[in-house]
Order: sequence, then C-alpha cells, then structure tokens
Amino acid sequence: MTDTTHNRICPLCEACCGLAITVRDGAVTQIRCDASDSFSQGYICPKAVALKDLHNDPNRLRTPMINTLFANPVGAFGCSSRLGGRRG
Repeated sequence: MTDTTHNRICPLCEACCGLAITVRDGAVTQIRCDASDSFSQGYICPKAVALKDLHNDPNRLRTPMINTLFANPVGAFGCSSRLGGRRG
C-alpha cells in the first residue's frame, strides 16, 4: 500500500498544466497541481482536475477502435470493432 507520485503534464489542452498524480496499487487516487512545474507554476485548470474522473469512467475506451462502416457499407450504423484483429 505505497503511494507513488508521478509528475506529468495534462494532455487535454494547450495550457499543459503540471500535474502530480498519486497512484496506489495501480489506481489513480489523487491529481493535484505540480508546484515545481516551471511552466504552469502550480496552476491547474478545471479540465485537469477532472482527469481522475475521466480516467475512471466505466465508458472510457480502453483499446483502440476502428470504424468498420466504410469497410462494410451494409453493416449497421456506427459499427466498430477492436483494432488488432483481421483488417479489411
């Protein structure tokens, strides 16, 4: 049960807020501003604060997807499959 802190930048917009991400047993437990980040200087925007909720969202895609609608025009609207299988 050891907490590990990873310093990263937020990927959501051009502000590049510095983040201190705390992880315990492979799960994100907290996202805070990184006060030592020279660019954002301890500031994070509301989008960066919401990163933990986005990461833990049960509807988040966890594998690349490919739209098969163009490969098979007869298929259902919005048809998609996991990338990595047999392609077209």
